[in-house]
Amino acid sequence: MAAGQITVLLGPSGCGKSTLLNLAAGLADLQQGRVQVDGRPIQGPHPRVGVVFQQPALLPWLNVYRNVEFGLTLRHSEPLSRLERHERILEALDLVGLRYHPSTAPSHLSGGMAQRVALARVLVRRPRLLLLDEPFSALDAVTRAEMQALLHSIVARLGTGVLIVTHDVDEALALGDRILLMRPHPGQIHREWPGVSARDQLARLDLRNDILRELSAILQP
Repeated sequence: MAAGQITVLLGPSGCGKSTLLNLAAGLADLQQGRVQVDGRPIQGPHPRVGVVFQQPALLPWLNVYRNVEFGLTLRHSEPLSRLERHERILEALDLVGLRYHPSTAPSHLSGGMAQRVALARVLVRRPRLLLLDEPFSALDAVTRAEMQALLHSIVARLGTGVLIVTHDVDEALALGDRILLMRPHPGQIHREWPGVSARDQLARLDLRNDILRELSAILQP
């Protein structure tokens, strides 16, 4: 996955999208093949690989600032001085638009704000690869569009490579520079569409229809 590129993994439920993401995150054991970051194999959770799931899973007894700080306490975190930790946390909060909400409790956050905190908790580690497992699917349409725009701005600022899992074709088109369609039985990449973000509106409409046709084909018994 190239730096600064958003790759979308699209496919029907149960085709293995989340399993593939867990393998990339080092959260599941590989049976064959390999996953590498910076030329080195992933053999477990990696400090330069960040993962955000559908549910924010914030620690309810910690405020926004402390929830983000928790990302720096995980295994293999780089050693930082107190001032460096503080600056890193403020940087992550600024990236997700929450710099002025550090003392807010999770119970007072909207769904979109909670997911921003979950994203900041990962970004505070400055990952080279960001893995997102349907992170916006539980949000309303307006908030989802805001989060999609936020993700684009983060990638533009940090140049982080992103792999995002979704089953929503429109979300794939809104986010992806590259779309991979996965099929089940067995789970494998069925087709790839590169250069998505460079296409004009008419070409993207044709692409949408093409993806829907391929999805329909792989769902046939």
